[in-house]
Amino acid sequence: ASDDNVKLSFIFDETVTGFDASDITVTNGTKGTFTQVSEGKEYTFEVKNIPANEVLTVSVPENSYTDLAGIGGAAGTISRLRDTNRPTPTITTNVSDITNSTTIIYNIKFSEPVLGLQSDDIQIINAEINKEIEITKKSGDEYEVKVEYKEKSQQPTFTIRENAAFDSVGNGNISATNSIKIDIDKPYLSFKNDPSPTYETWKKSHSSTVIIADDFTGLKQNAQIKYAWGTSTQPTSWTQMGAMTGYQEGEISQEATITGSNLTGKYYLWVAPENVQDLAGNLATEAIHTPKEFWFDNVSPEIESVEKNTEEWTNGNVTITVTAADEHSGLHAEAYSFDGGITWQSANYKEYSENTSGINIKVRDALGNETEYGIIDITNIDKTPPT
Repeated sequence: ASDDNVKLSFIFDETVTGFDASDITVTNGTKGTFTQVSEGKEYTFEVKNIPANEVLTVSVPENSYTDLAGIGGAAGTISRLRDTNRPTPTITTNVSDITNSTTIIYNIKFSEPVLGLQSDDIQIINAEINKEIEITKKSGDEYEVKVEYKEKSQQPTFTIRENAAFDSVGNGNISATNSIKIDIDKPYLSFKNDPSPTYETWKKSHSSTVIIADDFTGLKQNAQIKYAWGTSTQPTSWTQMGAMTGYQEGEISQEATITGSNLTGKYYLWVAPENVQDLAGNLATEAIHTPKEFWFDNVSPEIESVEKNTEEWTNGNVTITVTAADEHSGLHAEAYSFDGGITWQSANYKEYSENTSGINIKVRDALGNETEYGIIDITNIDKTPPT
């Protein structure tokens, strides 16, 4: 029993005399009302203030009453535990606390056998399910509940309501809750646009920051990605990056910077997951590329020709003209040097008024890539009159 008072019945097989409340001994309780129900054969007796989880003992000693012939009666004892312990359910599942499964089996283990648990005693919040839950009794103290959640990332809380099931003396259960995360969405990659990348700008090197992310359960550590510089068609050859470090398990995002150099031309940056996984076990699979091209220039301009205005003897000045071109970043605003790069000028020619040796011609493009033509001499000027 769970109540702190109880009514006992004393039923004799023949009429007795001399039986009253003083003949009854009570351990772990207080005597209450003693009532004769039928003369000499049936009596009731109340016991009050039974301590919680203690054993009530009520006894009648031998010869405390007699039958009508004066023969003494037998002794009798009854003991009952006052059970006030409420059944306590423990909820476990067939998956970890973070999972990508949408079919979940909940195992409910009570601290003692119970009766009465029904599907409407289960409450599920923060989630959507596909159909009614299925509940199966496995044993007196164990139940199994199958829930099919909708195919979406969600965080269901599964609760057994208070007083949903009862033990043999009517104690209702304590409420219990289990929460998990269902994550069916893959991690993803994106490019960081702050600050804006230098798309379609000629440079010797370009850098771009890629973000790996999982917005719901977070990332596992040591993610790996690979990259390639190429066209708008997904490449087949990649460069592997080492494991990404510096972030904690479960962080929502992590960044990596990729730098391209020693390239010439217009390239998209491709990035693909090599091992990017969230805590639910979902793997990123989609490769991405930048929305625009990066323009690289790491080659020198082309010197097409270097010409003197005359190779004949002359008493005038000699002009050297350089013809050059650069098909990438273009020629520098001051692209021409006639002294090996000490000074630069915008004009592609230089006039000499006297013979000059060691003229070192260089041309540079807008990024400073240089081409050296080599040394030439002017030896055909003669301004000295004959004598």
